Amino acid sequence: MNKKFTAVRLMTQLLIPILLLSAGYEYVSSASDKDWAAPVLPDENCLQRWGQLDTTQKVKSWPKYLYNKTYGWFDTTHFATGNPRQIIADVGTAVANGGGVITITQGLHNGITGYTGHYQVSGQVSEQQIIGVAFGIYTDWSWRFENWEGDFPRVMLSPYTRFAIEDLPSQYIGFFAAAHDLTYQQVFACYLGGVKVVHDEPPHIVIDNNPAAPDLLPEVRRLENETFEPLIETESGWQHRPWSRIMRITAVPDSAQTWQFLHEETWYFGQ
Repeated sequence: MNKKFTAVRLMTQLLIPILLLSAGYEYVSSASDKDWAAPVLPDENCLQRWGQLDTTQKVKSWPKYLYNKTYGWFDTTHFATGNPRQIIADVGTAVANGGGVITITQGLHNGITGYTGHYQVSGQVSEQQIIGVAFGIYTDWSWRFENWEGDFPRVMLSPYTRFAIEDLPSQYIGFFAAAHDLTYQQVFACYLGGVKVVHDEPPHIVIDNNPAAPDLLPEVRRLENETFEPLIETESGWQHRPWSRIMRITAVPDSAQTWQFLHEETWYFGQ
C-alpha cells in the first residue's frame, strides 16, 4: 500500500509541472527575478508639471503585463474594460435628465461574443454622487462580467481568465484614471511609484506542499481575485493589499434611491 501511494505521489509530482507548462502558465515565485524594463518611473509633483514633459517620455503603447513593487500585477488590456469613462459620462447624463438607464457592454475574442448589462440610475442621485454611483455600477458590472467569462462555453477558450488576480485591480486603474481625468501613465507615475514591464504572465496556479506532511500529495489551486484590491504574494502567502488612501474611491451601494441592476444579455458576432 505504501509503495503504491509513493508511486502515485511521484507520478503526480512529475505530471503537475508538465500539465502547467503545456497550458502555458508558469508559476512566478518572485517578482525580483524577472527581466524588467521601466516604461513609467516615479515622479514627484508630476501632476503639476505633466504638460512640460518631453513627448519622448510619454508611453505611446503599453505592453500587456506590468508589475508594481507595492501593488503587484496589472493587465493593460483591462484598463478600458467596460469603458469606465463612458460609464461616468452616462451616469452624469442620466442624473442631468432626472434618471435613466445606462448600458455597459464588452466584447470578447474580436467581437465573436460579448456581455451587456443594463442599469437604472435613480432621479434622486445628486451631481456630487455621480462618481460614487458610477463606481458602484462598475464594480457590480465587472464582477458579473468576470463571472460570465467563467461560464461554459467561454471557459473552454480561456480557462484561467475568470477573476485572474490582475483583472479587477487593472480595471480599478482604468476607473480611477477616468474619474480623475488622468492618463494611465500619470496614475502610475504620480500615485503608485512607477511601474515596470514583465514578460511572463501573472501566476494563475500555485502548488502548495505541506512540509509538515511530506507524504501527502501537493495541493494545486487556482489563484482568484474577486475584489478590486491587488492580490500580493507575501512571506505568509497571497494577501490583499488595500489601495493608498489617496487612491480610494467609495462606491455608492445599490438601492431604489441610487442605482439598480436591471438585466444582462449575451450576444454573438456584434449583435
